Amino acid sequence: MSAVHDAIARTGYGDLGIEPEEMNGLFSILEPMDEVARIGATALLLPYCAKPVSCELRHTPDCTACGECDVGDAYALAQKLGLEVRTITSFENLMVVLADFKRRGIPAFVGSCCEAFYLKHRDEMAQHGVPGVLVDVGSDTCYDLGRTELAYAGSFEGETSIRLSLLTRAVHACAHRGHIGETP
Repeated sequence: MSAVHDAIARTGYGDLGIEPEEMNGLFSILEPMDEVARIGATALLLPYCAKPVSCELRHTPDCTACGECDVGDAYALAQKLGLEVRTITSFENLMVVLADFKRRGIPAFVGSCCEAFYLKHRDEMAQHGVPGVLVDVGSDTCYDLGRTELAYAGSFEGETSIRLSLLTRAVHACAHRGHIGETP
């Protein structure tokens, strides 16, 4: 999907509960958000860098949803809605997860990453053929801090945050539930 097509598609996101000032915080892989909502996402991907540095599960695909951070809250939401949820621990891990999604027939996903990561890796993510909607993170990132090589390897020790409110609305709008309009 081209940048122009992506921008035009965003104009319909209001019907999905997204405010106009938030639309630039959403990125699409292969399909716009309204199409991902029609398809029905069955997975949620979250960045390890949004877990606290002190979290012993920071570099694992798991989370106990302890309530100590927004990632845990997002895990709890995904579990409540029956979505598969994983923390992405590195770029290579993301590629493995997306390939696995394609192999298993996962129809679409929702996730979170920074805009710089999305712009750099959009084509690589799209190559796996699984549509998705990504919500921009809400704080300084490894790109902002000049530490992309550490993040690529999964060893960035800074902490970002996810935009939990926007992510929650994107998950509710896109989660597989039969058809648009049915409450998850």
